[in-house]
Amino acid sequence: MTTPHDWLARRGGYLGQIFTREELREAGMNWRDIAAALSRGDLKRLKRGIYASPDTHPALAAAASTGSRLACATALAAYGVWTRDDRCLHLQCKRRRAGQISHWAQLPFPDEAEEYGVGLRNALWQAVQCLPFVDAVAACDSALHSGRLSLSEWEELVVALPEKYHRILEWVDPRAESGLESAMRCVLRRDGIDMLPQQWLGAGTRVDGLVGAIVVEADGREFHLDVARDYEREFRLARLGHATLRFTYEMLWERAEEVAQAVRAVLERCDPGWLARNCQGWRAYPW
Repeated sequence: MTTPHDWLARRGGYLGQIFTREELREAGMNWRDIAAALSRGDLKRLKRGIYASPDTHPALAAAASTGSRLACATALAAYGVWTRDDRCLHLQCKRRRAGQISHWAQLPFPDEAEEYGVGLRNALWQAVQCLPFVDAVAACDSALHSGRLSLSEWEELVVALPEKYHRILEWVDPRAESGLESAMRCVLRRDGIDMLPQQWLGAGTRVDGLVGAIVVEADGREFHLDVARDYEREFRLARLGHATLRFTYEMLWERAEEVAQAVRAVLERCDPGWLARNCQGWRAYPW
């Protein structure tokens, strides 16, 4: 089964097109033309007076056919913000429907809402309160890193959140280049280990994160298909005095405690003094 986020990733955020009957008529189509387009599959009817292009994503079709808007994680995926795959459809709507997560709270930035989407800042505002903590941090990191959200807009968004969520400011870092890096930083920070993200080590070698002398890499595989190049890179880092630990998607999201234990174990063996000087102690996620 293809998830909304899988589909959006392949299409670069393109969702298809929605047309009202009036818009089709303004384009020169009469009722016979519309009927013929429906018969050929060039259009599909979502509800009375509302039509869609044949490639319209099911999430957008669901929003348009119910008078709803894409919200939270589903909207963020449409806006090009990193989110984990989620088989649940998030919609801003007036009543709960089966098979979806419904959002109905008043939006803090109503002027930014679009016809079929709540807008980026409203979607992030929903995500912080709806998604698991690390997922929310990763989404905020992504929006800031990509430039889709400015620092001033981010600060206004945090102010608009209920007070219990304000501590997300301590965890978000726009230097993260992927959700996996965000997850790795959060996992280690919870264990009291502060990771320095996106560090340059030697000419032309940038690493996802550095903890003491340990290089930590979030391996999404799509960026690490050249095994020979990876070996050469790790060999070069070893000559500079850095051991490398790689963690996969599954490790970071499903085995987070083991990831932190692995980094701590290597540090205790290789540089116990660093732990004594820098480890802050357990820092639980704010929610």
